[in-house]
Amino acid sequence: MVNAEFTHAGFTTTTISCVSALIGFKHTLLACPMNNAERIIQYLSDNTTGACDDCLSVQLKIKPRQQVNRICRKLQREGKITRGKERCPGRDGLKIVNKLVIKY
Repeated sequence: MVNAEFTHAGFTTTTISCVSALIGFKHTLLACPMNNAERIIQYLSDNTTGACDDCLSVQLKIKPRQQVNRICRKLQREGKITRGKERCPGRDGLKIVNKLVIKY
């Protein structure tokens, strides 16, 4: 059972409670690195104008760039981001720009 998660500087701290028939204990895992999908979501939440796959790959140092494309298409299917052809803030010309879906 995960009790809480906190993200700071690219790392997630998770507090986990484990209970068995004999003992109960609470353990805190510190500095669990975020996976690439979480890093992309965090970046897009900080950069509301969006970013293309190339910009995400460079800024987050995710190689190869195709990995960013695969992750972003999956996040789009899950309804977490949108992808649309427009001018990327970090590149010239039209690109497919990823933006975080904001739920109210």
